[in-house]
Amino acid sequence: EQAGSGITVQEFSSSQAEVLPSNCIWDVIEVNGKIDGVMLQNRYNGGYLYLDNYKYYINDSIAISECSNDNRYLWRVVSTSDYGSSDECIYKQLTKDAFFGGVDVMVGDTVPIPYSVVIDNVLWAEPSDFIYKLKGTVGANTIASISPLTGEITGVNVGRVTFEYTHKVTGESDEFIVDVHAQLPIGSGNLEIWNAVSHNVGYWSGNVVTVFVDPLDSEEKERNYFLQAVRDAVCEWNRVLDDYIDVIIINNPDNTNESVDRDDAGIYICCGSDGEITNATGISDFETTLGGSLSTQISDKCYFEYDGIKKIFQEIHEDECYIRPSFKYIADDGTEKEVKIEDYNHYKTVVTHELGHALGYSGHVDSKLALMYPFSASGSPYTLTDEEASYMRQIYSLRGDVPN
Repeated sequence: EQAGSGITVQEFSSSQAEVLPSNCIWDVIEVNGKIDGVMLQNRYNGGYLYLDNYKYYINDSIAISECSNDNRYLWRVVSTSDYGSSDECIYKQLTKDAFFGGVDVMVGDTVPIPYSVVIDNVLWAEPSDFIYKLKGTVGANTIASISPLTGEITGVNVGRVTFEYTHKVTGESDEFIVDVHAQLPIGSGNLEIWNAVSHNVGYWSGNVVTVFVDPLDSEEKERNYFLQAVRDAVCEWNRVLDDYIDVIIINNPDNTNESVDRDDAGIYICCGSDGEITNATGISDFETTLGGSLSTQISDKCYFEYDGIKKIFQEIHEDECYIRPSFKYIADDGTEKEVKIEDYNHYKTVVTHELGHALGYSGHVDSKLALMYPFSASGSPYTLTDEEASYMRQIYSLRGDVPN
């Protein structure tokens, strides 16, 4: 206990300390008699704990005199009331620092728990810091099992189960869903080209895929470029998938009297500012991209495996695409940058790319010569390569192989 500092240190007795590994023991070091902070020194390597750019580090090659005036190395014990109520502080730790996503696993396969943290190296936020409990009806444990020690989930039988996870430190709980899918092996003769970058494979089951085009309140030149780009993109994908589906635009944006509604179409594609896109679709997470595609309604049929690569075969029912004529972002050097669609051909590249995602082309291609390359600029390709076309034709040719 350091007098006047408000810091209380709980010491282990010799017998208690001996059962703990030395890297789990920290010594609280007073800094030059200061009362506004202390140093935390690791018993194992003598390193000092510090925080830099929201990441935790240990420096074992610095003298205490060098870091005693560096706020990154100074620590205080404070009440959670300094950050609001105790419940609020606990809630933020669980939901902001560590969270779990949904899991897709094939019968007989084992996959890592889909765990992630917002702040790298955050303390007490590893998968082993949670207790897992299977929820649901009788027999749920026959669908999937979980190993909290290895942080892995194994698919047992086809179905869906829910796991509850409880944080050992805070006691806060939440849930995540595990979907277990059947495996439908495909012979090597059925697939010659396989996109190893993407995870899921998408397709539309019907013979006709309808598109509703919405230029929102784009400026006249942007509007004209966008509308023509959509028409050309539809033609390009019809050229590739002519034997399987027919992509059709069902509305005329220049005719304000027509009664066609966007809900009548499977794919909705719009172009405008971020605020307009959000109002039209509800999408607000744009990242640093000129366009995006989100399948809003899908159903999983089964898993495919080819050459060691596993993917879910998903039927797409609805999709929303958006095109951003320009956007600004802050670069790593702190300066503001702007990215914009330069000309009509660039519009056609972006629109054809996003429409490809909506039709089922998951993931990207690592070749800059491909239309489904993740980045584009003026002069980028706006027609599909033979390999990209073959990939999509193969996916649609497999629709009949999927059991109802």
